[in-house]
Amino acid sequence: MKTHRAVEPQWAGEHILSEASGKRSVEEIPLATGSTYAAASVVVRGPNDALWRAITADDLGATEAPKQKAAAAPAEDDKNEDAGKDGSDGESDSGSSNDSGSDDSQATAPTAIAFAVLYAPVDGVDVDSVKGLAHVRDAEVAADLLQWFDGATDLQIALGESYLAKAGLIARR
Repeated sequence: MKTHRAVEPQWAGEHILSEASGKRSVEEIPLATGSTYAAASVVVRGPNDALWRAITADDLGATEAPKQKAAAAPAEDDKNEDAGKDGSDGESDSGSSNDSGSDDSQATAPTAIAFAVLYAPVDGVDVDSVKGLAHVRDAEVAADLLQWFDGATDLQIALGESYLAKAGLIARR
């Protein structure tokens, strides 16, 4: 026997656990047009962007940390292949200078500089400009209700939550 299960939509502000008093936590922000944004959507703005937009995987920088660290240590065969190319014997001290491993902070740096969470749904389709109310600082949000991009991995979500925390938006479970 089939059962029908009604799913209630996420309501405006449902994701807010606490926020600063008055208007300290929220701002009206200009959003990129051409998209529909759900309540609790994580949005970002780049360093040269006037408009906020939905977050993407690229905004989080490199999120394959385990693979990067494994690739940072060259294998013995790789060392020997490089022997003589730069006048060395290929046996450099791998612990003191590792170009591929020293750039980890840049490899994981986000391309977006500001992170926020929309308070309510916004329809930005077929309009010239659109604004939405967003929490940009000093708020606690329900982590399970945040809206990420399709296919976001646990690692990407954790990284995104850490950037939200830097803005004073704490994701609680």
